[in-house]
Amino acid sequence: MIERPKVCVRRWAALVMACWMCLTALCPAQAERQTYYTVDFEYIRQFVRNAAAWIYQPGTDINMPLVYSEDPHFYLSHRYDGRSAGNGTIFMTSDDKPDFSAPVIVLRGNNCLDYSLFGSLSEYSDEHFYRERPSFMLITPDGNYQLDVFAGLRLRHSDHVSWMVSDDDEERMQALEGILENSFMKTDEKRLPQKGDAWAILTTESANNSGSRFVVYARKRLIEQGDAKPVDLVKAEMDERATRNGYFTVEGMGTWMVYGQNDPIWNRLIFETANSSRRRPFGDGGCGPTALASAIVNMVSKEELSKIADYSASQYGYRFCPCSVNENFCSGLHQRYTMSTPDEYLRYFPLAVGSFATGNNILGVQGRRDSWGTNMSYLEALCGIYDISVTSTTDKQEAIRFLQEKRGMGVSCTVASSPFTASSHFITLAGADEEYLYVLDPLRRDSYGDLDPYGMLEILTPGLVRVPLEDVVNIPLYPVYMLERK
Repeated sequence: MIERPKVCVRRWAALVMACWMCLTALCPAQAERQTYYTVDFEYIRQFVRNAAAWIYQPGTDINMPLVYSEDPHFYLSHRYDGRSAGNGTIFMTSDDKPDFSAPVIVLRGNNCLDYSLFGSLSEYSDEHFYRERPSFMLITPDGNYQLDVFAGLRLRHSDHVSWMVSDDDEERMQALEGILENSFMKTDEKRLPQKGDAWAILTTESANNSGSRFVVYARKRLIEQGDAKPVDLVKAEMDERATRNGYFTVEGMGTWMVYGQNDPIWNRLIFETANSSRRRPFGDGGCGPTALASAIVNMVSKEELSKIADYSASQYGYRFCPCSVNENFCSGLHQRYTMSTPDEYLRYFPLAVGSFATGNNILGVQGRRDSWGTNMSYLEALCGIYDISVTSTTDKQEAIRFLQEKRGMGVSCTVASSPFTASSHFITLAGADEEYLYVLDPLRRDSYGDLDPYGMLEILTPGLVRVPLEDVVNIPLYPVYMLERK
């Protein structure tokens, strides 16, 4: 989407990256503190009543609320939201919210056979695993802690006592030597606790009290925010995903945002209505919402995109998660992402439109169907939110003149025998000049192969193609919805 940088710029970027990598190697503690995560606990506790903190480890599935309970067995078979789940969740035993400033805290989790959650503690015997995942992040309402792993023990699961350490600093330091002697992992000495350091103990539990207990010890240190910009941890996982979406400029025509329904951000997210019996991914069926989102986002300002939130049927507006475009089919392993800022709506606008199309709106419209794809029965209602008028035409020449006059954009369905699809597919008509029709294709392709045997489509960038006007007559477009700002 972005023009290739000049060689000197690439070399400068490489030099900066090399310097940063050297700095990371020389000063690991400083490098790890570059990101200061935050969590909206007031929001989280609407769904997780006894959430005490949030535990996160990059590169693993540990990214969830940490809960507390006086029952040491409940969360071995239940998720943090109280629903039954074989792998349970990570918890602390307490009848009240834990004190994370204590000299020693103990975090517990199921010894999962699939190595998820605390089932992964056994993997610290692998030096590569330890090097890649040396720390956990603990985000609490009163501050953030980094848990730097330094030792691990494998014991009988029935051993509930020997691995515990005292709150007394002197006694902990005396116990350290024995822990290191029996550790199943190669200790990273720069992570060893010093006198006065607090500890965290992470241990596996078993509902039937059998098998091995893995105990991992970590130095617990408070992270100072300093001048670091806070990052919402609930949103970080999605915000850090790579994307091919972005702006692309065509000389003489303008600059367009180009979205792909099959973009890696949301390609595999389930796109269904609440009562659907199917589980189809957005990458396969999201052409309609993506085509309409592409048109709207290129016709209104970024700041206006959030208007859609006023029409949500959900009290939370438009939110999604790493497995569903709406609130309907979340696996329950993470919290939802609620769009709120203009930049968030810009990045995820096709998902907002997709959620709207599945019935998350107060206007009583729905385009997603179980039996067949998605229709455009919600198009006029959604466009009305942005003061965009809709005129339908089957006259391609009328549509071309509309685009040449730069009055707006178009959305159309093209069907089998089209160079765009072998079935049916929605596309965005972005503009036209005296020679070409410019099309934003939601199903981003690097090649149209056998679909376009006559070579009618010229790919300017995957997701944006142009078609000679004389060839448009051979492309079925039924109908063209012409969108114009009032």
